[in-house]
Amino acid sequence: MEKTRPSQDEWRRVEEVYHEALEHRPESRAAFVIAACGGDSSLRREVESLLAADGANALVDQPAMDIAAELLDDGSIEIEFAYHNGDEVVLKAKRETSSTAC
Repeated sequence: MEKTRPSQDEWRRVEEVYHEALEHRPESRAAFVIAACGGDSSLRREVESLLAADGANALVDQPAMDIAAELLDDGSIEIEFAYHNGDEVVLKAKRETSSTAC
């Protein structure tokens, strides 16, 4: 059985439900998705797939961010979390300058 590609309208709906689901606490997302998708199992599968991928990325991003900060922090660079934007984590870095630098 060949899967058909979702239409542009269907993808818009997937995106809408996905973003609305992210506004809910993790423990209430599943119930929200079920209610928002009604009986549309295809919509529900797509949204759940995106949420699962997002959750997997969140588990990977945080430790990687901490490791990167530790590796880069030799005492001369101040690194702090700025914001998370979808698939990207943005860090702010500030190099400490020495008054004795030439």
